Amino acid sequence: PEDNGQYLAVGNFPAVQEMDMDSLIVKEAKQFDQKSLATSPHWRREVGANSSINFHIMENDNGGVNMTLFRFNSTYEDHAQIGTFALPHESLIHMISNTPNYAVIVVSPVSIDFQAITNNKTYPVKTATKLNDTMQVYLMNLRDGTVMDGFDVNDTSLEFATHHINAWEESQDIVFDIVTMPWDSKAHFMDLDEVLHHTESNDKAAKTVVKRITLNLVTQGVKVEDWPNK
Repeated sequence: PEDNGQYLAVGNFPAVQEMDMDSLIVKEAKQFDQKSLATSPHWRREVGANSSINFHIMENDNGGVNMTLFRFNSTYEDHAQIGTFALPHESLIHMISNTPNYAVIVVSPVSIDFQAITNNKTYPVKTATKLNDTMQVYLMNLRDGTVMDGFDVNDTSLEFATHHINAWEESQDIVFDIVTMPWDSKAHFMDLDEVLHHTESNDKAAKTVVKRITLNLVTQGVKVEDWPNK
């Protein structure tokens, strides 16, 4: 309810600002209660529940990073871990999606140096590197935190995933629609020079392309289709 609700200004990094919605003044700056390198501004509501999920990228004991998923209830402070797993590299992940039973996590073959961003205040896109690898998809069970991997998207045109549009379950399949784009750090729309000195291109269409990806839970087969534009 509005009289005791919690309104947060959020981004890709762990600090959030609790806002007063009448004055738009920051009431309190909040830090996550665990050491986190990154998160997502795109919180996901759970289907049929009064809760939200979001992830944090966290260092692990092996020198890598984990994708750790949390369930949040009525406040930012009221949360619990659902599950965690080691990422194959420090991936630039902007968003996830979810069905009633699974979180859908897409790991693009683009790495990012979280330590340089955190310790040296390096502009994020400047640390990004395209890897000689394919896109991988992980499914985390929202009930017990177990993870299904092995979903390799062998389509080289899917270099970088930005936003998830929707996700749902069909019998033995998980289907999701996702926004993809070729990765070119110099031409990326968040490149600092591009942000500061943008030249109007008059392009009529974006470089992003929507794809529909179907994952078979039994065979772990992956099917990539053009998004039906209708």
